[in-house]
Amino acid sequence: MADRLCHFIRDGKRCPFGTRCRFSHGTGSFSARQNGNSRSTHSNNHQTNGQNGTANRPHHPPSASEAALHAWRLTIPKNTTHNLPLTLAKLDQFFQDACKLMEHEITVKQDVVKTLATEGGLQRIRQMVERMSLAAFTAPSMGTTFVRQIVPLFKVITHQDVVESAILEQEIGTVHNYLYGVNGKRAIELFGIVNDALKELSAAVAINTSNTTTDDIGAHFALALMVFVKIVDVNDSAKVNQNLPPVVKTLENLLDAQRKVADSASLHDASVLLGQLQHRFGLGNALPTASSSGMPIRTATRATFATQRDGPGGRHSNDFVDICEIQIMPKMDEIMSERNEYLPILEESQGLDGLLDRQFRLLREESVGQIRDAIRSELESLARHHATTGDTNLRPQNNKNQGARTYSYKNAAITHLQPDGRDAFVVDISFDQPMRRPATDKARKEWWQKMKRFEPEALVCLFNPTAVLFFRVAEPPKPKQKDENRAASEARIADDILKKRYGHEWRATVSLNMVSHTPADTQLLLELFKNSGKLSLLEFPTILTASFEPTLLALQEMKKMSALPFSELLAPPLGTHGLIDVAPPAYAVKPGFRFNLRCLLKEQKDLFFTPGQAFEMEALQKVSTLDDAQAVALINALSTCLALMQGPPGTGKSYVGVEIIKLLLANSTKSRKDGAAIGPIIVVTYTNHALDQLLEHLVKAEIKQIVRIGSRSKSEVLKDCNLREVVKKAQRSKAEGRRLWELHSQREELVSGRLHRATGDINRADSHATLKDYLRRRWPEHADHIFGREKDTEGFEQHIRRKPQHALRDWLSGGVGGVAARPKAALLRFPLNQLSQNERTIVHQHWQHEIASSAHSKLSDALSSYDQITTDLDAIHGDTELRCLNDANVIGITTSGLARNLKTLRKLKSQILVCEEAGEVLEAHLLTAFLPSISHAILIGDHQQLRPHIQNYNLKAESRLGEQYSLDVSLFERLVQPTSAQSVKLPYSTLETQRRMDPSISRLIRENLYPALKDSPAVMSYPQVVGMKKRLFWLDHAELEASKQSENDPTSHWNAYEVEMTAALVNHLVNQGAYHPEDIAVLAPYLGQLSHLRKRLGSSFAIVLDDRDQLTLDHAGIDDKATPNPSRAPINKTTLLKALRIATVDNFQGEEAKVIVISLVRSNVQKKCGFLRTSNRINVLLSRAKHGMYIIGNSETAGHSAGMWADVISKLTADGNLGSSLELQCPRHPDTDIVVSTPDDFPKFSPEGGCSLKCVDRLSCGHSCPSKCHSEVLHKAVRCLQACPRSLKGCDHSCPNYCGDACVQYCKMNVHDPDRILPCGHRAPDLPCWQSQDPKLVNCPVEMQRTVPVCDHTVVEQCHIDVTGQRYVCKARCGTILSCGHSCKSGCDKCLTRKADSEGKPLYKTEHGSCKQVCDRGYTTCNHGCKSNCHGKNPCPPCASACENQCAHSKCAKACSDPCQPCASERCASSCDHSQCSLPCAAPCDHLPCSKRCSKFLSCGHQCPSICGGKCPSDKFCQICAQEDVLNTAVDFIEGLSYREVDLGQYPCIFPRCGHFQTTQSMDAQMSMNTYYELDECGTVLRIKSATSVPFSMDEIKSCAICRGSLRDISRYGRLIRRAMIDEATKKFIVWANQQYLPLASALQVEQDKLDLETRTVAQNSTAPKGREPVFGDHSDRVQLELKGALDKQLKTLRMLPTQRYTTLLKLRNKLDSHRTTVRKEEQPFHAVFDLVQHARRKRGIVAEFAFDESLLQPRAYLLASALLIRCDLALLSDVLGRRFALKIDDCTTAQFTENKKKCQELSQEAEQSQNRLQEMEGHLFYAQYISLELKTMPASHNSLEALLKDGKEHIEHAKVLKGQFHHETHALHGDINIVEKILNGGTFYSVVTSKEMREVIAAMATEFRGTGHWYYCANGHPFTIGECGMPMEQARCPQCGASIGGRNHQAVPGVTRADNLERGDVEGLGRNLGNMRL
Repeated sequence: MADRLCHFIRDGKRCPFGTRCRFSHGTGSFSARQNGNSRSTHSNNHQTNGQNGTANRPHHPPSASEAALHAWRLTIPKNTTHNLPLTLAKLDQFFQDACKLMEHEITVKQDVVKTLATEGGLQRIRQMVERMSLAAFTAPSMGTTFVRQIVPLFKVITHQDVVESAILEQEIGTVHNYLYGVNGKRAIELFGIVNDALKELSAAVAINTSNTTTDDIGAHFALALMVFVKIVDVNDSAKVNQNLPPVVKTLENLLDAQRKVADSASLHDASVLLGQLQHRFGLGNALPTASSSGMPIRTATRATFATQRDGPGGRHSNDFVDICEIQIMPKMDEIMSERNEYLPILEESQGLDGLLDRQFRLLREESVGQIRDAIRSELESLARHHATTGDTNLRPQNNKNQGARTYSYKNAAITHLQPDGRDAFVVDISFDQPMRRPATDKARKEWWQKMKRFEPEALVCLFNPTAVLFFRVAEPPKPKQKDENRAASEARIADDILKKRYGHEWRATVSLNMVSHTPADTQLLLELFKNSGKLSLLEFPTILTASFEPTLLALQEMKKMSALPFSELLAPPLGTHGLIDVAPPAYAVKPGFRFNLRCLLKEQKDLFFTPGQAFEMEALQKVSTLDDAQAVALINALSTCLALMQGPPGTGKSYVGVEIIKLLLANSTKSRKDGAAIGPIIVVTYTNHALDQLLEHLVKAEIKQIVRIGSRSKSEVLKDCNLREVVKKAQRSKAEGRRLWELHSQREELVSGRLHRATGDINRADSHATLKDYLRRRWPEHADHIFGREKDTEGFEQHIRRKPQHALRDWLSGGVGGVAARPKAALLRFPLNQLSQNERTIVHQHWQHEIASSAHSKLSDALSSYDQITTDLDAIHGDTELRCLNDANVIGITTSGLARNLKTLRKLKSQILVCEEAGEVLEAHLLTAFLPSISHAILIGDHQQLRPHIQNYNLKAESRLGEQYSLDVSLFERLVQPTSAQSVKLPYSTLETQRRMDPSISRLIRENLYPALKDSPAVMSYPQVVGMKKRLFWLDHAELEASKQSENDPTSHWNAYEVEMTAALVNHLVNQGAYHPEDIAVLAPYLGQLSHLRKRLGSSFAIVLDDRDQLTLDHAGIDDKATPNPSRAPINKTTLLKALRIATVDNFQGEEAKVIVISLVRSNVQKKCGFLRTSNRINVLLSRAKHGMYIIGNSETAGHSAGMWADVISKLTADGNLGSSLELQCPRHPDTDIVVSTPDDFPKFSPEGGCSLKCVDRLSCGHSCPSKCHSEVLHKAVRCLQACPRSLKGCDHSCPNYCGDACVQYCKMNVHDPDRILPCGHRAPDLPCWQSQDPKLVNCPVEMQRTVPVCDHTVVEQCHIDVTGQRYVCKARCGTILSCGHSCKSGCDKCLTRKADSEGKPLYKTEHGSCKQVCDRGYTTCNHGCKSNCHGKNPCPPCASACENQCAHSKCAKACSDPCQPCASERCASSCDHSQCSLPCAAPCDHLPCSKRCSKFLSCGHQCPSICGGKCPSDKFCQICAQEDVLNTAVDFIEGLSYREVDLGQYPCIFPRCGHFQTTQSMDAQMSMNTYYELDECGTVLRIKSATSVPFSMDEIKSCAICRGSLRDISRYGRLIRRAMIDEATKKFIVWANQQYLPLASALQVEQDKLDLETRTVAQNSTAPKGREPVFGDHSDRVQLELKGALDKQLKTLRMLPTQRYTTLLKLRNKLDSHRTTVRKEEQPFHAVFDLVQHARRKRGIVAEFAFDESLLQPRAYLLASALLIRCDLALLSDVLGRRFALKIDDCTTAQFTENKKKCQELSQEAEQSQNRLQEMEGHLFYAQYISLELKTMPASHNSLEALLKDGKEHIEHAKVLKGQFHHETHALHGDINIVEKILNGGTFYSVVTSKEMREVIAAMATEFRGTGHWYYCANGHPFTIGECGMPMEQARCPQCGASIGGRNHQAVPGVTRADNLERGDVEGLGRNLGNMRL
């Protein structure tokens, strides 16, 4: 580095490193020459003043890049106050030089940006903008200067290395902020210049007067838009700056104009960036959909039947409509919520948002759902167990249904916090030992080792009934020692961790990390700290948050961005279905690009292919290594942006994938100049195993620059390709290195300083010493009073004998007792000796609270700093990783790994994604792999093999319940084989030639699944399976399986016969000696069978188990280690097969073996096939074998349950390959018949793999072979058991081994010598013979006490062990006092790292290392609790549980938050012989509830104990027959009587469906019957009370006092609850209608903008007279329209127009019309009940008038919908009439809109009646607009022209009157009045689009009605909601009429009333409208 110039010297500064500097300080340096004599002198002085030898250093010139950078810096002013501006030429040169410097190394790039961000650099930018904006600056030079100055600047600040760099984040933000300027002035000025320059350049290109090309214009557009987007992103105020949208609009118009003269490919990037910019401002059109890109979309109208489901939101505090608000981990109220989570079904997932919403919710249910259910189950079990026994301890539970196994621990307590460098701090939690009885240390240790509890990263939750916190088991501390000491260090760390668990007799401790450090979680942790005995701990050993949390977070991020590549294909518009065309990749359609297929050809010749053009497929098929189908699949993969390739088993899909990647890389810019800039290719798989396999194939294909992301690779080949290893070799810039050092230092200082002190303060917060220190600092006089003075009056220290705890105890016990305490604030001012005893306790508690608050505050601040440092560190590491990734050709990563690294990967410019085994990848995982830059995705898989694996059976497609969710249907399968004919299907390619299976095996799957599958010639010549008569056979049996458990539990089935038969057959095959380890595999469908096979075969073979199977076994808690089988003789021969592969079917996809042995397991009388009933698994099972396959199973069970099995069995039977006995074959005696049917037949007839004849070959030692006929390999493995005749060396003793064994190296015969003394001085009278020959070789075993250097531990070791050596591992416990105050319990070797430096001297380093809940907030509208994950102060989403409303006739099937449809039954079930309700079921009852006892009899023969008219209970509640527990139930809470004591004749009981019953007297009291009825002294109902002022609130719809169960279906209380239920349905209706309206209004705005933009453009470019379209040529081909009559007739006419322009708008109108229908008054709950009452009255012949208060109905939703529909009609009609020439419509078209105007009048009238002034004004303006349309189509001489004009002006005047009277509420339409009036008076005609003010009104409606909060009416009766506490806190106005509705300090303005009919059931209204009417 000495040849590089020191940058301090270069800049004329003094180097702080002096002679220690690694860089040159020479006088001939570049800086000295450039900066003149002053700097040269300074440099020389610096050298002279240095140490000796400095001046003699060689002078090396700076590098070229350093010289250029320094020269450029000189053009930047140092003094920004008096700097002179550069000339135009020099300013050009300044920015161009900066751009050129960006081509150098990363350090130079960073320095350029940092320099631009200085004051001098910003001054140059300002000078550029000001120069170009001068009025004298003429247009012809604008484009040139733009290219010379602005373009280079934009290239610098958008350079990839700059944008991706975390180290430059602040500087690049400074530049963008400066470009924005004050209030955006500079940005407006700058982009105004950009607009003018681009317009000039575009014009020059159009007339060929410039060297600039259309591609250059596209690049300039993209560059400018990229800067614009970044400016908006870093300036929050920019998003609301109203001056910027016009600039964006200008850019959009300019880009639209450019599209007309340039190809779309050159403007693709600019279009995408413009869409992003518009999205930030809420402007413009969406990105192009499938139809706009030229792909045909087929749409159709189809009949549907929609069932009502509970929508998302409202169930609990973590249930939201927007998935972005959902917390990943569950909250307590979510855990305890009674309502099911909202899970979108297939039909509900429409559009991109619907797709992401569905995938997020289903994946979260699959992962988090099992956590939620397990915690809830544990809480319920603990409550039941505690109520029964008083004990809270439960056995560990295994949740079989969801696949989650849990372990629970009681009496948990947070005991200690300690700082940790990896995760801020570690939480130590102790709990009762889980062993049931006290045990020794050894027994406890063995138990903990065996149980495998608390594995690292496992999920753990700490909870009580009100709170929950989630943790991860902390990773073990990293060992200090390296190399040979590392293993020992890791072992000691593991021992220390284990000892924390078993070391104490009664308590165990575990170290945990919090899942999240949010302030709320941290605060909860501190509140629970040391809450001993009140907490429970639940361990989830099978769940890792890393397996689902990154993917869920990625889906939320995608939802926020609302962007997904191929969204038009993955989430097509509604109505798109069938097979659709897919466009080529964007990079492949750029002009001049074509694929060169040279790398695929056998001969190196060019063969070109251009997507979209004809290609001779035969040319590729003949000269490449691909077969025909592979060649077609490859070309198709290159031709479509989203390519699908199906690869049946053995067809080489991985090979094709490798060839595709090779081809893509060969056609990239890295390989050829005219290649595509595709960036690194992202290769994605679901599992690490599959990723390793694919990347190894790429390595074998000689593909270089491969990077694998993820640490779970098992491949040695890919070891050096791992990103971690690659990054180690990467060089960081100086700035990055310096910043890293700073951050690491800061973190170390933070952990050892602030975090150490904060955790220590918390740990000691309740100690007496802490209190004493606090008082000394805060209240010294109090400290002196309690603890005594530490210094006397002269300042001398005093010795205080009393201990602090004794002094504090004495003070607390003093004072006067029994005196009322004074206020705390006053107590703090009194002397301590004047406080009473109670007051002293209060003051002491205040002190403790102050201490705890201070400690908590310190910890929160330290955590905030730690998180920021960690974020900065991750960002810098991410920069380095990103540079490495950008240099890669291929990046391999799993889907979960991709989700974890999205922040980095999103910065890549990768355009290609290749996904292997796509059929096994969950759609959610694959969606996250679609990075924003991806334009070409290739999915390779087979949907007919295994589906993605999920735990929740109820979400699987094969489940009846799960079919509607089909979570395990991959994206690949959904696109290839959609479940519905109405879904989108994409074209795909299928490979057809299999090269794996013998034809007899491939036949089994060919005819069922792959009719086109062919056999390669290579499989025709496979050899026969050695030792077997046939290569394919099904050994049929009828031996029953052992398990009788759940059908859906993969661990519950095994078959003993098949275990033994499989083991015998495998042993027979192995004995042939013809197969290698990878040649034989055993497959089974169930983990139970796998476990037993492993046990059985493990005693004979080394078992190779797939990592996934091993993990699944561990998750299932199966201990299947092989145990000796005493019934079998031990195997003495060397195992021929080094390792035997056994696997489950699910984890063997993609694998193969020469011979496969299959155990089907299932054999039962029910003939249930279980797991293997699906064709996917059968396909995988039957397609793994190459040479031979042997199936052991019950053919009757298999054939009965699955159709494919029946066909397979039929084929095998026909070929003679199925039977009850298996034929073996001896290779040496093939004519010997060997038939086996039981495991014992193998040793009988083929004991050594051959036949029963004796072996006649001699052994190598000369002895005869004792074995039976066997293979040569087995013969060589025979061990001779004769005595060894050889003598040993060095002594006269004989070799004690057998002849077949090697002679012992050392003689071990004992030699006794009582006088033998070892060199160490100890005696050794008895030694083995070989040691007695040389005592120096003896390691003295005498134990001695030693002191270990450095650590100073005292250890007991054997004499020969050198404790001073570097390799010695100290086994003592560390014992060091850590920063948290605890002693380190780790082994010394785990804390103290010893190594040698470069000179061999020892170095020592000490590092001790590190010593998740649900909302459950109750809803006010129902009895449910919020089931969402905790969402802080955000309101709970709508309740998504099932609605509880039900009656005797039916139950509401909707979600709780949706408005209920009233029961349509004409008769109320509330009736008996004495009283009967005359109203329909939905109306509140009008009868008097009967209080008599039911006269019916139970099935036991005794009288019913229930109330008359109530539902009779079962006979278990008979007062005579009931069990003791029922009779002892307390049922009368007023008199305290049990059931046996109650007089049922006087007080009958009421029996709710929950099973908890009470007497009528008690239940009536609970339901407050006396509020609504007049009762006598016995509680009998006398009459209905008159209207009361106390309304019935939802809080008073009581639930069961014991279990909170619903009481809504008890007919006795029908009057009390049904009106409230109607009110609640009305409130839900209002919220629902508002939510439905908003997206429709937004969609109409978009469509209006589209129409208006083009109309205005035509009008501006037209030369026709103002107000008229240009008229050209002959009119003979024009059509004459008649737009009059009914609206349906008009719409039919519009649909017949020869244009697609209105297709989308017409579809939207259908939706608007449908919405208006659903929000009619007749559809509202009150009206529905009214209709039911009227219907019942008519059927019963009642003619009396029935009054109904119309004010109860809510008209606003209907008015909004009507206005929106009219606005849509106007947009359609005005555009048609305004574009008559373009649409070839005659000017004589007739337009008469009488019906339309009538609708406008109706809107105004209805709005006036309901005082909705905005809609009233809209009606008038709409009317005037229709008149203007009529006027435009009338000739000037028409007789009714003047009358029409007068009519229109009258409506304009009406609107103006409304404007004057109701200015505020109509302000959104004030601008429209002038526009409509101008049009009416003959101005330029165009459609009045939605104004900016009106858009704001619509946007505000999104928060107008909430699903939670309190409801009010304004003075005009319009409802609105208030959140928070429920009372107004600020001034506001009614959103409908403008009346004041706000207030201050919880006080509403006059006129605002509580919406009691919505908040509560209005009994007065009830009586007025429904209750007083009897039928």
